[in-house]
Amino acid sequence: MRKAVYGVLAVFACVSAILVLTETAPPSEVEVLAIRENRAFLVTSAEETLELTLFLSHGETFLTERANIVGARIVGDDVSLAMTVAAVVPGETTMYRGNEYLVYHFLLDWQEVYLTSGRLDVHEAKFELDYRNGVEMSLAIGDLSLVFAPVAPATHIDFFRLYGETVHLDGRERLVALVIGLEPRVLGSLTITMIELCLRGVSLDLAGGVLLDPDGAERMPPASSPSGGIMLGESGLYRFPLIDGSSGIAFSRFPLLIHYRYLGVDLVYAIDDFQYFRKPFFAEVDDADISRYRHHYS
Repeated sequence: MRKAVYGVLAVFACVSAILVLTETAPPSEVEVLAIRENRAFLVTSAEETLELTLFLSHGETFLTERANIVGARIVGDDVSLAMTVAAVVPGETTMYRGNEYLVYHFLLDWQEVYLTSGRLDVHEAKFELDYRNGVEMSLAIGDLSLVFAPVAPATHIDFFRLYGETVHLDGRERLVALVIGLEPRVLGSLTITMIELCLRGVSLDLAGGVLLDPDGAERMPPASSPSGGIMLGESGLYRFPLIDGSSGIAFSRFPLLIHYRYLGVDLVYAIDDFQYFRKPFFAEVDDADISRYRHHYS
C-alpha cells in the first residue's frame, strides 16, 4: 500500500514539474496597435454604436476588460467627445511584420454628444481610455467625421446599385470612383446638386460623371442642369470619379449624402456608411499609419 502511495506521489510530482516547465511565462509588456484611417460614420440614432478596432500582441490583459475601463473619449485639436465602452468583442488573429496580433472591436456608446442633424469633424483624432489602476492609453486613429442624420425612406430618389472602383497606386489599393444606380421616384425630373462623401479632403466629381450601359461601358455624360448639377429624369447607372485631396491615409467606408432639388426645394437623401472594398487589416498599410501603445508590467 505504501509503495502504491509513493508511486502516485511520484507521478503527481512528475506531472507538476512538466506543467511548470511548459507553462508560458506572462509577458513583460503588451503592445497595442491602431491603424490611422480617414473615417466617416452616419449616426442615425442615439442607440447606434461606434466601432473602433485595436490589435494586441497578447490577450488576457486588463486593457480589454470592459469592467476595468472607467473613461473613454475621442479627442482632436479642439474637440473631446466622452464615450462609454458598451462592449469589447474579441475577433480573429492577424499578422503584422511577422508577429501575430489579437483583434478586439471596441463598441462605443454616446455619453455626452448626440445631435439630430449636423456634422462633427475630428482632425488627427485620438482614442483614449482610462483604467481603474490609473493607466491611460492613447492611440492615434486618423481623421474622423460623424454625420448625424436619420435615414428616411426614399421619397423622391432611390439607388439600386452601389460599388467602388479601385486601382493600385504606389503599391496600395485606392478607391478612385463610385458607381451608383440612381432612380427618380417622381414625375418629371429632379436635379442632383452634390453627392457628399463626408470624408476629410475627399470629394466626388459630379461634373466628371458618365452614364454607363448595364454592362458597365461608358455611354454619355449625364444631362447637366442650367443651374448646376445633373438632371435625373430616368433610372441610370452612373460613374463618378473621386478627388482625393486628403493626407493620403486610407479610406474605404463612408456614407453618402445626395443633395438634390425638387420643385424648388433643396433636400438630402442619406445612404448609410458602406464598406466599398475589403482587405486584410494590415495589407498595404504604411508603418507611418500605425500608432502604438506599450504597457510594461512591473
